[in-house]
Amino acid sequence: MRLQHVFAGTVLGLVTVALVAAGALALLTASLHKLVEDLGTHTEAIRAADEVETQLLLHNRLATRELVTGEPELRRLRAASQLAVWRELEEVEAFVGSPEEQALLASARARLARYFQAWDEVDRAADPLEAYRRKGPHLEEAQAELHALAELNVVEARQAQREARRRDEAADALATAAVLVLLLGAGAATLLLRRQALRPILRVDAAIRRYGAGDRDARAPEEGASEVREIARTFNEMAAALGRRREEQLAFLGGVAHDLRNPLTPLKLAASAAGADVTPERARRTLGLVGRQVERLERMIGDLLETARIEAGHLELRAADHDAGALLDDVARLHAAAGTHELVASGPTGPLPVRCDALRVEQVLNNLVSNAMKYSPPGSRVELSLGREGDEAVFAVRDHGVGIPPEELGRIFEPFRRGARVRGAAIPGVGLGLCVARRIVEAHGGRIEVESARGLGSTFRVRLPLAAAHRPAPALVG
Repeated sequence: MRLQHVFAGTVLGLVTVALVAAGALALLTASLHKLVEDLGTHTEAIRAADEVETQLLLHNRLATRELVTGEPELRRLRAASQLAVWRELEEVEAFVGSPEEQALLASARARLARYFQAWDEVDRAADPLEAYRRKGPHLEEAQAELHALAELNVVEARQAQREARRRDEAADALATAAVLVLLLGAGAATLLLRRQALRPILRVDAAIRRYGAGDRDARAPEEGASEVREIARTFNEMAAALGRRREEQLAFLGGVAHDLRNPLTPLKLAASAAGADVTPERARRTLGLVGRQVERLERMIGDLLETARIEAGHLELRAADHDAGALLDDVARLHAAAGTHELVASGPTGPLPVRCDALRVEQVLNNLVSNAMKYSPPGSRVELSLGREGDEAVFAVRDHGVGIPPEELGRIFEPFRRGARVRGAAIPGVGLGLCVARRIVEAHGGRIEVESARGLGSTFRVRLPLAAAHRPAPALVG
């Protein structure tokens, strides 16, 4: 049985229950939200109606005091209170919904208009006290209408509250039922998964823990559901790969120790001879030997540091337009001075500009030429060439040496990789040069290729994009 089928059936059932419950709860929640909004509307309507009454009483008090004292400031305050009454009344109107509420609001508005008109008549009347007595009923009627509007909203708010409580109880019951169903389904799924997956997974976990504790021979049993078997198989393959990697690292450390120790023996001999009486000629040879061994150590340590910088992402390029032919000539002249091999260089007659970091590209070419000379017999030919293919400049370095076996071609650019052709041989290096070269070429947007056959030599090609101004124009489609 596949776990995905178990999971699919379980998840489908639980999701169906969850969706049904979620849909019902969503409908109940929407209705509850509407009831809460209605309740809030009624509450705001009650508050606004009370505020109208408060402002109305304030207006009446200010107007009455003004009538008695005649203070001009009270007239200004009375006018402000009247504006506040109309403003609060507009706010009440924003929360009025039912026709009954609208009728009460319209009646209250009319009563208030007559009340304020009565006060205006008091201001203009020859007998203000008589006019003051006439405005009284209008105030009481307006207050009665506002009280009725508030009471109506109280009744509706209580109804909304009761309905909200009833629907909340229904939502609680539905949620409880859905949770029970989901729990039962989850329990059944757990029991099934425990038999199909948990036990095998625990065994895989135990194997991983043993491996993490240092048991490099720990392997997981490939049993249980197919997915669990695949996990166990993947872990076993990973553990085997790590074992091979560890062996390779140990071999690399041994190789590095061996390569770093080789120059030390001549240096120790030179140091021991320094205290004895030596002729100038022998001192000269000794100093030359020391210089060559130090240079060898410096080159190996430089490869290690360069690899560390590249792996840490600290490779910096100072790109500019350079003639690829000039770069090839500089590398050829440098290695031709050694005189150990027949170095032949060929390239185009005109300039072939590439945008690159010249020092880094020369580092790549120097590494390839150095390898070609190390792995081919003294006096044999090493060929350097440069050509153009499309929008790329192609450097090629060919030797006639030992070649690379087919089984090693795909791995020669890995760090610390030294082929069987040189392991144990007295050829310096720690197997980092080609790894560094590939990273540099790829950082320029190019690529490095190799062709080789055992005993017939190798050809390395470095492809770099041409400078933008020298790339061919794209073909027009018409």
